[in-house]
Amino acid sequence: MHLLLLSTLLLFTNGSVHRYEAHAAQYETHGQPQERHGLAAFFAIGEEGISNEETDPYDPRKDCLYRLYLAATVLGVLGGIIGVALIFWQVVLLRQTVNASGEQSKAMGRHIEEAARSANAMEDISTAITAGNKAVMRAYLTVNIGGGTYQERNRVGQPDIKFAVSPTVANTGNTHARNVRIRKKAALLPSVLPDNFAYEELGPETEAPFATVAAHQSYTINTVVDDFVPDAEVAPIKVGDGRNLHVWGKITYEDIFGDTHTTKFGQWIIFVPPNNQILGWYTPGQNDAD
Repeated sequence: MHLLLLSTLLLFTNGSVHRYEAHAAQYETHGQPQERHGLAAFFAIGEEGISNEETDPYDPRKDCLYRLYLAATVLGVLGGIIGVALIFWQVVLLRQTVNASGEQSKAMGRHIEEAARSANAMEDISTAITAGNKAVMRAYLTVNIGGGTYQERNRVGQPDIKFAVSPTVANTGNTHARNVRIRKKAALLPSVLPDNFAYEELGPETEAPFATVAAHQSYTINTVVDDFVPDAEVAPIKVGDGRNLHVWGKITYEDIFGDTHTTKFGQWIIFVPPNNQILGWYTPGQNDAD
C-alpha cells in the first residue's frame, strides 16, 4: 500500500516537473523578446514599465497535476500521522493486554493456591472422618476384676488348689477383636509393689479361645501362682495381711481394619470374710490401652 502511494506521488511529481519545464521553455522562447521589448519601453518611457510576469500564462493554482501533488502530499502526511497514532494505540492495547495477562496469571496462581488449600483441607477432613469411624467401630479390649481362688489342700477325692486370679476380658467396642494373644502371670507379693517391679516377667503367650472376642462380649482368663505356700500363711494372704494375690499381663489383638492394639493390666485381690467375697484393686500405672 505504501509502495503504491509512493509510486503515485512520484508520477505526479514528474508530471508537474515536466509541465513546469515546458512552461519555462515557452517562457524563454516567447517571453524573452517581450521582456527585451519591455525593457526598451521602460528605458524609453520611464515610469510606464510593465512586468512580464503578468503576461506569464502558467498559474499553479490551475494546474491539476500540481493540485493533485499537493493533495497527495497532504494525504501522505495525514496518513503518516494516522499511522503513528494507530501504532501508538496498538502499543497501548498491547500493554493493556500484557497487564491483563499478568493479572490473570496472578489470579490463576491464587486460584491454584486456594484449590490446593481446599484439597489439603478436604484430605484432612477425610483423614479425620476415617480416624473417627475407626475409633467408633474398632474393638477395645479391657480387663476387669473378676474372681479368684485361695489355696486348699487334702480335700477328699479332689486335687489340691493353689491361689489363682480370674480377671475378665471384655470387648467394649462395636466390632470383634481378632488374633487375640495373652501373656499373664500371678504371684503373692506385697500390697505396694516397688516402682521398678519387673512387670515384663510374664508367662508364655497364649491365644484366647478361638482367638476372637466378639463385640460387647467377655470371657475369663484364669491365672495360677507357681507354687503352694505353707498352710499357716493362707489365712493372712486371703485378707492381705503382709502379702496379696497379684496378677498382671499384656493382651495383643487386631481390629477389623487390620491395626494392632495392646492392653496392659494389673490387679490384686483379697477374700473378705466371712463369705470370702472377692474385693480387688487395679495396680497403679499398669493398666493402659491404646
